[in-house]
Amino acid sequence: MALFWWLAKKPRPRGFFMALCPLLYAPIRFGLDYLRETPDFGGDVRYAGLTPGQYASIVMLIVALAVAARVRRGPEPELYLDGAPVPAKASARPASKRGKKG
Repeated sequence: MALFWWLAKKPRPRGFFMALCPLLYAPIRFGLDYLRETPDFGGDVRYAGLTPGQYASIVMLIVALAVAARVRRGPEPELYLDGAPVPAKASARPASKRGKKG
């Protein structure tokens, strides 16, 4: 969380954090699954020497790499809020309503 907070200080392209989170998580999860007990002692079943969590980590890493490539390639996708396209550079936050009485 501290890394994301620090990285959020600068503007990042849309999808940056969506790609970064699984890119950081998948290799850690893959490595930590090696510490699981074997099926003989009540642990996860292994298929070709890997746990189901490790296979899921591999898939997650591949998807995260594809998202990261898409984010890097650009251009930023358009957002559609209330049916109207919002340019990529515009903020997705609604304008402030200061001074208006409702």
